[in-house]
Amino acid sequence: MGTKIKSPICITSTAFQRMAHPEGEVSTAKACNATETPMVLSSWATSSNEQVGEVAPDITKVYQVYLSKLPEVNADLWERVKGQGFTALALTTDT
Repeated sequence: MGTKIKSPICITSTAFQRMAHPEGEVSTAKACNATETPMVLSSWATSSNEQVGEVAPDITKVYQVYLSKLPEVNADLWERVKGQGFTALALTTDT
């Protein structure tokens, strides 16, 4: 993607993390930021992309998305996540 990362390992999208921890994806994002590990945020996350972007400003962030049939919904979502420092989308095609 044209971005150098320190490790080939990243944390990929996992939904509903607050079922396991009160901070959910925010806690994961903090850990990724501290270890400079890229993170993929699930579109089914229990923390918003704004919350994740705020606590993890220094890492490569990718947003996993199920595309909408409505182009304006996709464009709005991309603008929101891009504003939080997400640099790519991971498109889910299994549903």
